[in-house]
Amino acid sequence: MERVFSICKTHLASTNPTVTTSYSHLLNHMPCHVLSRVDIAPLSRIPNTDKTAGSSDVDPQKLQMLPRARRSHMTKQVNETFLWSDARTVLAFLLLGEKPRDHDWLAKIYHNCQRPQAGKNRTDNILETTIDHNLAVQCFWATWEAAQFCVISKLRTPIGKPQDTFRAIEGALKDFVAGIHPNDETRTVKEYSSLQLRPLLLLQFMEHLEKLVYNATEGCAVSLPLTNKSVKTFFRTNMSTCKDWFNMMRPVLYAVAINCDQYAFAYNRLLG
Repeated sequence: MERVFSICKTHLASTNPTVTTSYSHLLNHMPCHVLSRVDIAPLSRIPNTDKTAGSSDVDPQKLQMLPRARRSHMTKQVNETFLWSDARTVLAFLLLGEKPRDHDWLAKIYHNCQRPQAGKNRTDNILETTIDHNLAVQCFWATWEAAQFCVISKLRTPIGKPQDTFRAIEGALKDFVAGIHPNDETRTVKEYSSLQLRPLLLLQFMEHLEKLVYNATEGCAVSLPLTNKSVKTFFRTNMSTCKDWFNMMRPVLYAVAINCDQYAFAYNRLLG
């Protein structure tokens, strides 16, 4: 039954509404004792074996390969194919709620950013084959690339100068906090889910941004790629400013995370 639960978690992020509805109904019929004891974190525990890493027979639902592909993407060298126009589109959605008309706009941006590469590994192929059908993978890729763009560009983004970028992110987060109405029972499930998407993605973006800024300043022990000298110099020069800003954002991030039921994220913000 726990295996079925893991499969449901994977397919609830499908871009196909029929698939998500079907697995949602299946999840509703699972025994409570199973739901109460399984790991609710999205696919976090992965056996570290070569056998499970490459065999579709062992892992037909790609439960283990999806997190592995995300981690592999984070450790790749930056190729800077995520352009200014791509950053404008993603940041406009995250900070302003300006969503493109195409329902598959995230997948289109991903494919526009791909370039022919020699020596691709298996996790790269998994990312390419699943991103069209999995919203969670699309959102991870978009928020990671947007955060990485901010770091590479030394916080000069389509929003403006570094201080403008910080102010825009801060304003979006505070708007979410101001709009929290925990006792509002007038919204439908669909409306509630739609309203939750942007703050969830912004939390993910902030987590990526803080990690990448720290990597640019201090280096990192989790194999993130090294930043170039000019970027490193910029963030080391402005280290105290960035650190103060992230610390100032922690209470706001905590409030947004609690409202989105992201308790692990909220706990991490408390720990600092």
